[in-house]
Amino acid sequence: MLRNQISIPLVHRLGLCAITVGLLVGAQTVLAYPALFAYGDSLSDTGNNPSPAPQYFNGRWSNGSVWVEYLSVKLGFAYNPSNNYAYAGTTTSNLASQVSLTPASTNLQAGLCTIWSGGNDFLHNLNSGVYDDAGWSNVIQSAIGNLTNAVAGLYAKGARNILVCNLPDLGKTPFLLGAYSSAYQAYISSKVVLFNSGLASALAQAGQGSAGLHLYPLDVNSCFGSLLSSAGALGFTVTTVGALADANLTDKSFTGPGSDYLFWDPIHPTTKAHNLIADWAYQALPDAPRVTLAATRSGTNLNVALENLTPAFTYLLQSSTDLYAWSEYQTFVSTGTNQTIAVTIGSGPRTFFRARY
Repeated sequence: MLRNQISIPLVHRLGLCAITVGLLVGAQTVLAYPALFAYGDSLSDTGNNPSPAPQYFNGRWSNGSVWVEYLSVKLGFAYNPSNNYAYAGTTTSNLASQVSLTPASTNLQAGLCTIWSGGNDFLHNLNSGVYDDAGWSNVIQSAIGNLTNAVAGLYAKGARNILVCNLPDLGKTPFLLGAYSSAYQAYISSKVVLFNSGLASALAQAGQGSAGLHLYPLDVNSCFGSLLSSAGALGFTVTTVGALADANLTDKSFTGPGSDYLFWDPIHPTTKAHNLIADWAYQALPDAPRVTLAATRSGTNLNVALENLTPAFTYLLQSSTDLYAWSEYQTFVSTGTNQTIAVTIGSGPRTFFRARY
């Protein structure tokens, strides 16, 4: 979004660039995603496979909102559950069906897609503490392949901005801490390291062969490790047991003492932790908008220069004389990353132009 720099009150909206005729304007950086699309499991699901009441909040597998809801607000728009295809209990093998449910749209192309899956691939294969390197290698490679296929599937539908989360140290979740030996906890932790390393390499390769694709890896594992080491300073009181499973916690209300736990149950974070995860995700995204816009007068014409466009993406140039009523001036498909449009302005009243995408 661009804002006029000489005190003319332009409309402030994400995914919007605006200028006043005859004036060269400056840019203010914002995150310019018009929508968020979520894929994965119960960490992102907000009701597709709802959690049981009354232990969980409004279908979420937590005591409140989950990270994709917080992230939407941080990006400047209301959370839209119809764009959430995550389904609790699923593994990476289910990502393809989630992607298939997504209609191709302009919002998908300009929006942000989030993928967080893989935890259930591990949890469903714990094998009661069996050490099986070959078996885990198959689980890991299959999960990585499913994740990169999901990226490719979204790209084929038009998605160009995709954030992919890796896995936290599952060996340090209350579920493993309470049911498995310390040796097996360390063993699973080592397999998560292999998964995350393989995923990082696969995503780097996926990004190289797809023009216009912006992949944003979110290193949840490192962030989770830092969180565990400074939990008290961040206001978390308990990290080794989930609030619902803690026999010593009598008040299990959503806003009670358990809200300061790191986990609400043995595997799902509290809404407080989800808010922190949204902060991590927000910080992993680029600081600048995709598009900048400037204008210079040439006689009775105006040259509108747009930069940082997404090639082959549709943009709409609109005009207004009062900043309230807008009409379509020209729709164009970008032919490159930069493009200039000649606008005839004549000698009428002051006219405002904006580019929407």
